[in-house]
Formats: sequence, structure tokens, C-alpha cells
Amino acid sequence: MTCCFYAAHPPAKPVTLTFHPAPLTLSTTKREAAAGVALSYSDNNKCNCSQGVPVSPPHTLYLLFVISIMFFSFLTSALFTKTARAEKIGSRVRIGVLTLYKPQHIIITFKRYGKPVIPVINGEPLRDSPVGPDGTIEVAADSAGYLRVLGRDSGNDIFSKSQVHNLRFAPSSITNAPFDFEITIPGKVIRKYYGSLEIKFRKNGTILPVITKNLEDYIAMVVASEIKGFKEKEVIKAQAIVSRSYITAHGARHRKEDFDFCDTTHCQLFRGHSVWEETGRAQTAKIKSLIRETKGKVIYRNGKPVVTYYTAACSGYTATPDIIWGGSVDHNLVQVRDPFHKSGTKYFPWIRKIKRRNVINAAGWKLGVTLSRDARIYVSSRSELGDYTQEVTVEDKGKVYTIQGDKFRRAVSRSFGWNLILSNSYDIIREDDYIIFKGRGFGHGIGFCQYGAREMAKLGKSYTEIIQYYFPSSQIVDRY
Repeated sequence: MTCCFYAAHPPAKPVTLTFHPAPLTLSTTKREAAAGVALSYSDNNKCNCSQGVPVSPPHTLYLLFVISIMFFSFLTSALFTKTARAEKIGSRVRIGVLTLYKPQHIIITFKRYGKPVIPVINGEPLRDSPVGPDGTIEVAADSAGYLRVLGRDSGNDIFSKSQVHNLRFAPSSITNAPFDFEITIPGKVIRKYYGSLEIKFRKNGTILPVITKNLEDYIAMVVASEIKGFKEKEVIKAQAIVSRSYITAHGARHRKEDFDFCDTTHCQLFRGHSVWEETGRAQTAKIKSLIRETKGKVIYRNGKPVVTYYTAACSGYTATPDIIWGGSVDHNLVQVRDPFHKSGTKYFPWIRKIKRRNVINAAGWKLGVTLSRDARIYVSSRSELGDYTQEVTVEDKGKVYTIQGDKFRRAVSRSFGWNLILSNSYDIIREDDYIIFKGRGFGHGIGFCQYGAREMAKLGKSYTEIIQYYFPSSQIVDRY
């Protein structure tokens, strides 16, 4: 008899090891799947793979099986860490929401078809204090490092708890069952969600709601949020695969904070079920259908998932992480000339004007120094392709400082708004007491260009052609 142990990308499906008298079915573990490991056995004395290792008798097979599992587990930990993290996410994903607002007070309203919601506080369910449909839970952060929780139903207070460090909800006897709810930050925003909900206290004194959702549902909402208004089917499918690949390559970016991804563009934009109200019924159905067509598809190159960063509009060439963020950044991207990038955008060029003193203050804050009003600020280094600003120099009182280009953009934007320096392809022009920022594109410029991809879809290109244009020498792999 013959047994074949082999590595493959993408991971193979569960296989059957046939012994006499009965078959035994073994599934690859998450670690094996992350490394692309599959096990195969054949009873016909022929090896169906390219690297078969004949063995006999059965006890040798078991020994090799155990040894191979130990070896590939080690290999996965050492070489495929990011993919392993993504496998741990599985079919569900945990999203920290409303992170940009840093709320200290929220109101949760439940809507679950007439079924009550049971609060679970510090692990203890309050079965005697269920909150019915349209009942509310108010959560506030206190200065002692805890949450204060007040439950209301039909306008009446039904419970009040302090010193809460963990709050979740069980709408039925099934732990973490999904339900509909709204989260309101008074005076700021109302968002609708569907999933299971947990509320955490963060070390910075704010409240963190964490939503657990089906992975494919999450991807559909990310796509609707990220390319809002795009109608072309092929760009929607391409964005879905890019977003799924981003998850696979990065794994849980916020694992140290006990969730997988945030809801901002630091990870991927996610506005919950509110996005479907903005999208409209017909477009919502279309997006969901197209996402299903791409289910499980991920972009690979050289046996590894591609780190699929994406941007709204590049500057004519896409960028790579090392160009924008500097240093030795681990990625498998290349720069691509993009003749499609200008289509349908208003970002070629863009011009913004701000008082020079404000820019000097932002630069001084980033450098940790106090700059004089006579400080000179200019772009001192650009990329060869794409004209991306890589270094900004500040000269003041005989001293010379440098700031990495993207860090300068973020420092100014954090102080005076994210609609000021729209991209990393920008110039700095002094005009009396003002600074003129003039640039091209929108976003960091790395990887997949959304407006360029939309133009390619309008020209009749398929999602496969679009993806392979922005990620050359890549393959689209069915992960599940």
C-alpha cells in the first residue's frame, strides 16, 4: 500500500485514509490549512501526487502521520504566522466598532422580533431582568476603570449595575446568538448592527462595542462601505476578493485588544447594517449576490496570500508599503502604472490652502519641538514613479529636521481635518502667510486602485483581469 504526504497551495479538502476493514476520514487542522498541508492515501499502489513517499506497514504510516503533523505545525508557526492568524478567525470575525468616536457613553436599543434580550454582566446572566424589544441599555465609563450599566424597558428602570468590566447579551438560550440592535452615541451618531454584541472598557477610559459577525456578511458590508456608489459588477467582485485577501494576509490586526479588526480605514471601513439603508434595496441585493459568487476566493502569489492594500485613487502609479511608510516593510506588492486612475474622480489635481502657522505647529508637534514662525517646510524626497512624497524637511534656526512623508500628512490631518492633504502625492508651496498643498489622487496610493478598477470594469475587463493587473503574477485561489 502507498501513502502520500505533500504540501500544496491552496489547502486541499479533507481526505480519506482507507485501511482494512473500514475507512477513516481526517480533516486538515487550522494550522495545517494555514501552511497548505494536505494528507492523501491511495490503495492502488500508485502515487497521485508529485512527491509521494511509499511506506509500509500500517504502524509506519501512523508514525509518519504524527511526525508530519508535528513538523508542519512548527513550520506554520515559523513561516506562516499571518495566515495562521487569519485561519483562527474562521467563519466569524470580531469587529471593534465606533472606535473613531472614543465614546464614554452609549445607548443600545434592541430589535429582535419580540424576543427579550438577557444582559450578561461579568459573566452572570440577569435572567430576572430581560430587556424587551425597543428596550434600552445605557452604558457609561467611569473614572475608576469600570462600566456603569442601566437597563430600561417600557420606560421603566429594570436594573442598575456598577463596577462592570464585561457586558454581553444573550437573546435566547443560545450564547452569542445574533440579533438586531442600534448603538447611539448621544449627539454624534446612530449605527445599526446585526450580530452578537459585547461591551468592553478600554484602558484609555472609553467604551468599546465588539460585534461578532459571519465573515462573508462582514465582507459584503465592507464592500458596500468602501466603494459606495460603484455599480459595475466586476469591480464589486474584485473589491470583495481584495477585502477577503486583506483579512487572510493580515489576520487579526487588533488581537492584542481582543478583537480582530476595527471599523475604520486603519483596517477596512465598516458601517454595520446602516450601510444597507444608504445603499438601497436593489443595490444591496446586487452586492450580496456578487459577494456570494466570490465566496472563499483569495489572492496568492508565490504560495502566500498577497497583502492587498487598496486606495481610492492612485497618482498614476500605484505605490508599495516601503515607498509610503518607509523601512523594510514585509509585502509582496509591486508598483503598477495605472492609466485608468483619473476616471470619474475629482482628485486630479486637488488643491488645499491653510495658514502657514498651523502647518508649522503640526510639524513641531510631530517632531516634539517648538518651531518659530519663520520655519521653512518643503518636500525633500519623492518616489521615482508616482511622485509620492517620501520625506518632508523642516529648517528652523539653523537646525534641520526630517519627517517621513505619510507621517507629516497624518500629523497635519489629525490637527486640521482629513480632507486637507488628500493623498501621499503632494507638494508644499508657500504663499505669504499660507501654505498651498497641491496633489494627485486620494488615499495612501498602495495596491488596488478603486477608481482605476472601476474604469477597467467599464471597459469590459473581468474581475480576474482587474486583480491580475494590480497584483501581477498572482493567482485567485479558492480557500473554502
